[in-house]
Amino acid sequence: MPIYTIHDDQIKELKEKPFKLEKHTQKIFEDNLMTIMGLELVKSEFSIKNKRIDTLGFDTQSSVYSGAS
Repeated sequence: MPIYTIHDDQIKELKEKPFKLEKHTQKIFEDNLMTIMGLELVKSEFSIKNKRIDTLGFDTQSSVYSGAS
């Protein structure tokens, strides 16, 4: 499904730009975690009880931790 942007009342289709590595995708996600998910970044690459979490975030409004792997 195409995604569009509006500039000077003109609609233009955004071109897809693939990510080179998963780590690059993760960094962009973490750098923009508040904007995308409304979460504050706590830790990247977090391990607990033999489980690994790529991105650990904290919801400041509900005081709940959220992880993505």
